[in-house]
Formats: sequence, C-alpha cells, structure tokens
Amino acid sequence: RDHVVYRDVRMIIDAAKQSFRAIYNKETFVGTPEWMELIEAKETATAMMTDGPRLFEWRGVQKILVDETAEAAVKAGIADFAEKVVTALGERFPENTGSVMEALDVFNLDLVPKTREKLVEYGNSDIERLCAYYGASQTVKGKLFRRRVDPALVRVQWPLLRERLFDLKAKMDEAVDQGGAAPSFHDPSGVVFTKLDAYNEALRFCENFEDIKLLLCASLVLVISTVWCERG
Repeated sequence: RDHVVYRDVRMIIDAAKQSFRAIYNKETFVGTPEWMELIEAKETATAMMTDGPRLFEWRGVQKILVDETAEAAVKAGIADFAEKVVTALGERFPENTGSVMEALDVFNLDLVPKTREKLVEYGNSDIERLCAYYGASQTVKGKLFRRRVDPALVRVQWPLLRERLFDLKAKMDEAVDQGGAAPSFHDPSGVVFTKLDAYNEALRFCENFEDIKLLLCASLVLVISTVWCERG
C-alpha cells in the first residue's frame, strides 16, 4: 500500500473527535441512526394515538408510555462511551505532537518537489520542528527521554538527503512513465523502480548520516494504529 500522509491522519482524527462530540455529546442528544429511527417510530406511534383515527383503540391502547429513566441512562451511556473514545484518541495522538507528525511528511516522496527551484527551501521549517522535538531532552510522566538527534548535524545532513530524495523521486517517476503503470509502493516482479526501492536507497545513502537517518526511519515506521498489538 502507499505510505501514510501524517497531516491527513491528523485531519481525520480531528474530524472524528468533532463528529463524536457533535453526534453523541450535544445538549440536544442526536444519537446513532438506529436510535433516531427508534425515536421517530415512537413519535409516529404517539401521533397515531392522538391525531386522526385512533388506530390502536380497538386493542385497548390509550397512550404510548416511555421509560424516561431508561432512556436517559441510554443517552448517558452512549455519551460516556463517545467521550472515552475522544479521550483515547487524544491520549494516542496528543495535540502537541500533531505538528511533529505533519513535519515527518517532509520525507514523503509524494510531497518532494519535482523542480529544483522549489527544492531549495523545501522542508526547512519541518526539519526545524523535528529538531526541536527530537533534538531536546524531554520529561514525560516523570520519565526522562534524552534527545535522539543533534540538531546541528541534522541541519547539515538534510540538504544532502533532500537532494537524494529529489533524484530518487525523478528516477521513480521515470520508471513509472516508461512502464505505463500507476505509482506503487512495491512491485513483486522487481521490474518497476518503486517507492520501496527509493526509500531503501535513501536509507543506504544515510548510512553515515545517523541523525537524519533516524528521522527518516521515524517517518517510515511510526505506528498510527490504536490497536496495542500494532503499535510496534
């Protein structure tokens, strides 16, 4: 499959959180489609009891009764579940790491410019964000995490890797054009030079550039799943 675009992931997560709150936690409860259908059925039945022909009178039904306590409990339960989902998303993808995830997109070959004019300044601001995050020691929940990269070395190594990514993207695009195939992450036949081949070459290129290589690896292996067994 194609490589994930982290800024798209952030947008999807933020939209999901907003939707959950809008649907399940509004003061005027909305609920699931099934819940709404149930409420509509109740309202329709109630209307049939009070308007026009009283269709249920022959069975002795005088009115529709609703257990309001049970209904309130269901609403509260669903709202609580929704809030737990939103909280879990927030814990898995903290707001202060959003810009870091987006900055990792700098290594995504799909986003590398196709012209050298645009390549000159490409990724510089993203690299600074990554340097600020990975290049400084941090304490999280009382545990010290020492810096993983030297910002000074990253700034020196990035232009070299950027140039290599540019060449690899051109090589990949050329292979795709000649083969007449759509861009793919992997070609089992080994005929088409794919993104996987390009990233492998980029990693080999970074063999002596450990700091920028660590950031490149982070962009390739960062796990975004909320399933524990898939977190790596």
